[in-house]
Amino acid sequence: MSFNIHLSDPSTKQVLRAKTIHYCRGGSARIGGKNWVAFSKAFGSETALRTLYGKSGAESLPILEAAITSLGEGSARRALVALQSFALACPYGVWMGD
Repeated sequence: MSFNIHLSDPSTKQVLRAKTIHYCRGGSARIGGKNWVAFSKAFGSETALRTLYGKSGAESLPILEAAITSLGEGSARRALVALQSFALACPYGVWMGD
């Protein structure tokens, strides 16, 4: 099952853009000249990631760090590292998704 998540402007709900272009492994990030802070990935534990919804990037950092630390190498860990980098780039943004 696919899972989409992004950081949005708290007032306009528009997907935020990072200052630099990013390249993520472990999912389909909007890349190739794009800088949207959005991510799509097939996850078995998407319910757990939905706990990020409504939290700011800054609020999500400890949650993401704990999850990253608990995982070994693999695509799930890489996806969480990508989300962590988004949270660091836009700490004021609010997580939203489908």
